[in-house]
Amino acid sequence: MGEHLTTCYIPTIGADFSAKTLEIGGYKLKFVIWDLAGQPRFKEVRALFYKGTKGAIVIYDISNRATFENVPYWVAELVKHAGKVPLILVGNKIDLRGRVEGCITSEEGEELARLLSEYMGFEVPFRETCALTGEGVQDVFLDIAYLIIKSMLQGKPPHGKGT
Repeated sequence: MGEHLTTCYIPTIGADFSAKTLEIGGYKLKFVIWDLAGQPRFKEVRALFYKGTKGAIVIYDISNRATFENVPYWVAELVKHAGKVPLILVGNKIDLRGRVEGCITSEEGEELARLLSEYMGFEVPFRETCALTGEGVQDVFLDIAYLIIKSMLQGKPPHGKGT
């Protein structure tokens, strides 16, 4: 999750799991991170992992337009199973911009975040990262941690199911 990355990438099959602990403003937060496969054939498997979700980071690959186009479906699925929990939209693999033709632009990512904000009823921040180098990864975790803490201090996630 940003500390190191193997260059031999194996796509997620169903779900993968890891944990990360952050201390923010005197709060020690332990993240249980589920990397859920985005392919349609894993839709039923993904549904099993939403229970108890306090926040979500929805990530697309900037070099793969299909992943970008799937974001609204993934967010709708999240809302169906977990409610409108704090959410951050992330464009990953920014190291490929300029090297791979047809990459999603930052402006396209920002526009999608704006549309998701309208759908969710609260601001959905947009960030870009490079998991290979770690660029921006820690900031995404700090941002989602802040949003989760904020929603918990308010007593419930914005427009959520109380999870």
